[in-house]
Amino acid sequence: MLDENNNKVVSINGGPVPLAGEVQRDVIDQLENLLSCARSGDLQGFACIAYHADDKCSRWMVGSQGGYAMLGALKVLSDEMSDLIRDN
Repeated sequence: MLDENNNKVVSINGGPVPLAGEVQRDVIDQLENLLSCARSGDLQGFACIAYHADDKCSRWMVGSQGGYAMLGALKVLSDEMSDLIRDN
């Protein structure tokens, strides 16, 4: 895929870049899995960062946040995303 200036565009995970508004099955599958965990009572808190088709991001937290354990998981995720961006 090329952007408006004919620069090659790749996703941070090396896969194809989705078109704006294109349904992302892997996102739906993960959200359905999380919903199942929430309905079973296993999921007690949730922090989310979302990337939208309009190139904007949103974030929110609900429920119990788990203190430093959740903060540690967030740091690991941040490091993993940084590695993906740097390596691609």
